[in-house]
Amino acid sequence: MRVFSINNFNQEKKEDKDYIHKGSKILPDLRTAIFANIKGYINGSYAEPLTGIAQELGYYPLSMATEQENEQINYIEKQFLGEK
Repeated sequence: MRVFSINNFNQEKKEDKDYIHKGSKILPDLRTAIFANIKGYINGSYAEPLTGIAQELGYYPLSMATEQENEQINYIEKQFLGEK
């Protein structure tokens, strides 16, 4: 296993012209991450292109969730946190 410092990683990244990075977006909180999952967020991207405020943010804000999606979010959050 090779261990990099941040500087070494960035240097190697610049030298490799064929380097492709598809990273995942860091979502602001658990509820937003759950909502992203409900909306089809997989491997750093959504199945459909984002529009409006979601395009600007890079993810769907919780304000766009329907009542049914909010219920799903609450249910999954309680399961994740171990609450009943």
